[in-house]
Amino acid sequence: MIMQQEVSEPSPDKCKEESKVLAATIERGTVEGTEVVFPRASEQTPGKIPGNVVVKLKSARHAVFRRDGTELHMSLKIPLRAALLGFEHTLHHLDGHPVLLKHEGIASHGQVLVIEGEGMPVHGVPSEFGKLHVTLAIEMPAALSAEERELVGRYFEPPQGVTIGRL
Repeated sequence: MIMQQEVSEPSPDKCKEESKVLAATIERGTVEGTEVVFPRASEQTPGKIPGNVVVKLKSARHAVFRRDGTELHMSLKIPLRAALLGFEHTLHHLDGHPVLLKHEGIASHGQVLVIEGEGMPVHGVPSEFGKLHVTLAIEMPAALSAEERELVGRYFEPPQGVTIGRL
């Protein structure tokens, strides 16, 4: 039978445990994967130089925006009426400032609106920003009334070779 038992024995080198708070300033626009190094802040062993603590940055997911370097991407659902007649929409950016999206004329599903200077800050150049890409998603009505069906049938010609009617 083999028996092992751990015993705490005081070190002759006067080692002690202590907590340490490491603070770092992360600049706006810093990209995911950037490493922040705290030199000689790792565990200490008597007679040895402590190692570095390395923290690798990872972006948290956002409910609206997706980051790709300095570019931001998002989707915007618009009703069919707005797609046909044009629209204005104000969205709130990551820092809370309003961004006015304006589109005149007909918009198509999947169309991407690009807004210069509304992306992420360029790291090291705080006055420069990337682009914001807004992908439009057109919400189709669930049903049409008889009057709406008549209106659509009267004003929109079907493409050649397409038969329109109830299926």
